[in-house]
Amino acid sequence: LLPLLTTHAESLLAAAKVVVTSRVTPYGIALSEAELDAAIDMVVRVVLSHVMQPTDTPAKTADDIAWIAQRVLR
Repeated sequence: LLPLLTTHAESLLAAAKVVVTSRVTPYGIALSEAELDAAIDMVVRVVLSHVMQPTDTPAKTADDIAWIAQRVLR
């Protein structure tokens, strides 16, 4: 999986962003399209960073990422 997460990450990033966008947009987030795209990009990249090099347990990392996403998408 290392090449998929590093040098050939374009398709993975694109697919992950589509999935997250499809889950977030029904909530009518009060952000412009550009802001929402930036927020989703940030969330996807943070998740993939923690996949590559975790800093805590999966549960703690998930809680931390959910907190960050909530703050940005609020």
